[in-house]
Amino acid sequence: MPNTFGKHLRAVRQRQGMSLRSLAHLSEISLGYMHQIETGKASVPTPARIAEFAKWLKVDGDELAAFPDSRLSSLPLSFVLTNE
Repeated sequence: MPNTFGKHLRAVRQRQGMSLRSLAHLSEISLGYMHQIETGKASVPTPARIAEFAKWLKVDGDELAAFPDSRLSSLPLSFVLTNE
């Protein structure tokens, strides 16, 4: 079952007016991998990667980590990052 994080990330990215290419570049990952994340073909990224996406998208990390199938959404992202 594909994850919904990718759909959530895409919605936030588009809402913020950022291109897929720009987020991939800023996050120092390939455009292909970024596309795989957004289409659910790659697994949900690590909490550290989610926090990095949030930084570039200028949104709260907890907002980005809060998606329906998230194992992270019950904890603040800052807690998850400090306890990885």
